[in-house]
Amino acid sequence: MERISAASAMEWSIELEKALRSKKPGQAIEGIQRIGKRIQEWSKEPKPTVAVYNMFGLVPGEDRLFANTILLRLADAFRFGDRETRVSIVKVFLLELKSRDNKKMKGRLYRGILSKERVQNHVELLKRVKLVFDTGDVESKALALALFGCWAPFARDSAHIRYLILSSMISSDVLQAQASLFAAGCFCELAGDFVPVVLEMLVNMVTSSETLLTIRLAGTRVFAKMGPSYSVASRAYKTGLNLLDSLEEDLVVTMLVSLTKLASKSTLLLLEQVDLLLLFLSQEKDLRLQATALRCLHFIFMRGGVYSSVSALGIKTLSRIVDEADLPLSMQCDALQILHKVISESNLLSNDLAYAESFIMSKSLLAIHVLADLSMKLSRRAEMGSGGNSFSPLLTRTISIIIDRVILVVKPLLVLCQAGAGALQEVQSLLSLLLSLVREHPHLGVSVLDKVRLFIEYLVDVHEVTLVEREFFTLDCAKKLLTERDNWSAYKAGTFAACQGAWITAAFVFEQLTSKAQSGSCSCWLKSLTQFAQTESKFQFYPITQWGFSLADWSKINEFPVMLFQDISNELGRGAVENINEPNYTEMLLQAYHGLCSSRKTLESIVTSNKSFCFQRWFLAIRVELLGTMENVVKVLGIGVQPKDNFHESRSQRLNISGEERYILDVCNYVVAGIVALKEEANRKKNEEILSQVTKDGFQLLLNTIMKWMRIPFRVPTYFFKIRPCIGSELFVFNADTRNSNHLSILPGFNLSLNLCLQLRNLPPDLPFGVTRSYCVLYSSMSFQDSKENGETKGQFLWENRTLDSDNLIRMNEKLLHHVTECSTKKTSNSKRGREKDIDSDEIITGFACFDLIDARKGFSNCLLDVSRFPVGSYRIKWQSCCIDSQGSYWSLLPLNAGPVFTVQKPTAV
Repeated sequence: MERISAASAMEWSIELEKALRSKKPGQAIEGIQRIGKRIQEWSKEPKPTVAVYNMFGLVPGEDRLFANTILLRLADAFRFGDRETRVSIVKVFLLELKSRDNKKMKGRLYRGILSKERVQNHVELLKRVKLVFDTGDVESKALALALFGCWAPFARDSAHIRYLILSSMISSDVLQAQASLFAAGCFCELAGDFVPVVLEMLVNMVTSSETLLTIRLAGTRVFAKMGPSYSVASRAYKTGLNLLDSLEEDLVVTMLVSLTKLASKSTLLLLEQVDLLLLFLSQEKDLRLQATALRCLHFIFMRGGVYSSVSALGIKTLSRIVDEADLPLSMQCDALQILHKVISESNLLSNDLAYAESFIMSKSLLAIHVLADLSMKLSRRAEMGSGGNSFSPLLTRTISIIIDRVILVVKPLLVLCQAGAGALQEVQSLLSLLLSLVREHPHLGVSVLDKVRLFIEYLVDVHEVTLVEREFFTLDCAKKLLTERDNWSAYKAGTFAACQGAWITAAFVFEQLTSKAQSGSCSCWLKSLTQFAQTESKFQFYPITQWGFSLADWSKINEFPVMLFQDISNELGRGAVENINEPNYTEMLLQAYHGLCSSRKTLESIVTSNKSFCFQRWFLAIRVELLGTMENVVKVLGIGVQPKDNFHESRSQRLNISGEERYILDVCNYVVAGIVALKEEANRKKNEEILSQVTKDGFQLLLNTIMKWMRIPFRVPTYFFKIRPCIGSELFVFNADTRNSNHLSILPGFNLSLNLCLQLRNLPPDLPFGVTRSYCVLYSSMSFQDSKENGETKGQFLWENRTLDSDNLIRMNEKLLHHVTECSTKKTSNSKRGREKDIDSDEIITGFACFDLIDARKGFSNCLLDVSRFPVGSYRIKWQSCCIDSQGSYWSLLPLNAGPVFTVQKPTAV
C-alpha cells in the first residue's frame, strides 16, 4: 500500500535538510524541486482522519508538525540562498498555486498545506521573507512579493505585508510592479476588505498615460480576481465597465476577458456581461474585438450560463456571424455552438439545414449534431404543448441529411479500400446520432431502417467478395510481409486480424512470428496468441465444409506451413467428410476449451514483477469459462440428435457470405422464423403429442442457434494487445479495532467493522478526464471458507491459481452499478450493507463503500459487514470496484489483488 504524504512527512523533512546542507553543486536545487512536487501532492490530500492515522501508525498532528518544519526550512533557504535557490523556491509555490486553481479545486474551500489552520508558525515564515524584501535588490523584492502572493491563504491578514504590496504597486521598476500586482490579485481573491484600496489604485494606474503598457495590462488582469463576495465583485465589475470607453484596444481586449471571468462568479453579473459582449459583436467593431467577445460568450455558455439572457437581437447577431463567409471558421463554429445552447425558436432551423448540407467537414458535422438536438427538443416541446408531433417532417429531413453525410464520408473510402481513423469516428458518431433519434421517436424506426438498408445494399453491390476470397487475400498479404521480414508490420496485421475476427490469418501470422522471437517473454506471448487464434479459427469451418476443403487445398498450393491447415488436411484424411452430417459439437467445444486453457497457461508462464498480462489472463479466463458453459449447454440440449435439413442448407451458404454482419442477420432471421413456426405449430393443436414435439423442436432450434452463433467470428478487443499493465485497483483492509488493526478477527455474533484503502494502479497520466470518485462492493458467504489465516492480502494477483467465480462476479458488478446509479440520484447513502440468497441458496452478505480519490489514485473509507451469523472459521472477503470520471462515465476496474480473510474465533474462557 502506498503511503500518504502525512506518513512520509518526517522522511521528506530529513531529505530536504540533507539536500540544503549538501556542498555538492546542484544538490540543493534538486532537493527543492523534489519537495515541490511532494508539496503539490500533499496539498491535494485531505486532512487525515483518525482511521487513516491508525492505518499508517501515525500520531495525530505529527504530519502538521513536519509540514511546518519543511516550510521553515524553505523560508530559511530563501533568506540565505542565492538567486537560483530563491527562484526555485518561488517556482515550487507557484506550481502549488496553479494546482490550487485548477478545475478540480474550483468552488472548494482551500484546506491544503498552506491554509491558515495548518500553518502554525506563519509569523516566522513571513518575517524571514520580509527580510529579503527589505535588504535585497529589485529582483529579490519581486521574488519576495511573488512568494507573498502564493502564501496569501495565511499572509492576507498581515498589515505589514499589505503595505509592502500597495507601496510596490507604484514602483518605477517594471518587475517589482508586476510582482506586486500578482500578489495584490492573490490577496483580493481571499480578502474583501483589501479590494477597495487596490481598486482605487488600479483605476489610476490603468488610465494613466504615463504608466507603461505592460504594467497597465497586468493591472487590467487583476480585475478578474476581485470576487470573494458578490458586493465586492459587483463594485469591481462596475468600475471595470466604466473604464472600457477610455482604454486602448489592447486594454479593452484584456478587460473583456477579465470582466467575463469576474462575472462568471455571479449569475446577476453574467446577465449584464452577456449584453455587453453582444454589443461588441456588431459589425462596427474591430474583428479582434468581435473574436474576443465571441470567445468570452463561448466561455460563459459552455460552462452552463444563463441561456434566457440572450435576446432576439442577440440571436440575430450570432446568426449573422454564422452566415458571414468572410469570417474565420473558428468564429463561425463558436457562434454555432452558442446558438445551440440559446436558440428557442424554429425560424433559424432552415439555416442549420443549409450548413449541414455544406461540404466543410468541421462545420457541417457540428451543424448536423446541433440540428438533430434542436429537432428533438422542439419536437418534445410540441408534443407537450399540443399532444402531437408537429416536427415529423423536420426529423425526417434530419435523418436524410445524416444518411447523406455518411455516404459522403464513405464513398471515397471505397475507392481507396482503406478507412482512416477520423472517417471511422465520424461515421460512428453519425450512426449514434441516428440511434438517438430513433430512441426519442420510435415511430421513425421504419424510415431509418429503410434508409440504412438501402445504404448497406449499396455497400454490398460496390464491394461484393466471398469470405474465402477475402481470407485468401489477407493470408497472401500477411505472407508478403513475413517474406520481406517486416515483422513489426506483420505483428500489427495479425493483431488487427484478431480484432476483426479473421482468426485464420491471425493464427498464420502469430505462428510464423513465434519462431522468430528472440526473448523468452516475446516467444511465450506469441505462442499464447497462436494457441488462442488456432482455437478460435476452428469455429469458422467446423464442421468441415467446402470452405475447409478450399482453405486446405489453397494452403498446399501456396506452401503455407501452418499447423492449422495441416490439422484440416489430417482431419479430412481421416474421413471427416463422411461425418459432415453428424458433427460432434461437444468434442469440438472440448478441444477449444483445452486450447484456450493451454493459451492461458502459456501466458502465465511469463514471470514478471509488475503483473503484466493481467488483463489478458483475466480475459482468457472469462472466455474459457464461457466455452465450458457452452459445452455443458450443448450436452444437455442433446448432442446425438441429427440436425434438420434446413440447418445444413444455411450452413452450406457460407461461401456466399460477404461479411460477418450478413451472417449475424442470417442467424437473427433463422431464430425469428423458427420461433414463429413453433408458435404456429403449438397454436394449431394443443394435444400432448404435438406439444411434446414442439418442445423437442424448440430444443433443436436452440441448439442450432447456438451452433450458428458460435461460428460468428469472435472479435477480441483492441485493449487485449496492450501488454502494459492495465488499469486496475488494489484494496487494503484493516480492522477498525485500533487495538489490532492488522488482525481481522471477531467473536461469533458480532459485525465486522473495516477501514479500507483503495488504490488505482497503472492510471495513465495523460487521461483527457479526471477520476474523482470510486466505489467498492465487498461480499462474503459461509461457502467462502478459506484455509488461510486472517490478515491482509498484499500483492497477490486475483486470478492467479483461482477458478473464476463468474456468477458472483457478474452479479456483484450489476449490484455495484445499481448502487452507483442510486447514489448519483441521491436515492441511497454511499455506504450500506445487506443480505441476499445466491443461486445455491447460500446467504451472501454485502457492504458498499465510497472513496473520494486523492489525485485520482487512492482513497479511504470504511465498511460494516454483517457476519453475525457466521460460525467459527476463516472466510474470504471478495470485492469488486469501479470509478466515475469527471464526465460521468462508469469504469469497471479489474481487481489486482484478492480480498482478505477474516476469522470468527471461539470465545476464550475467562
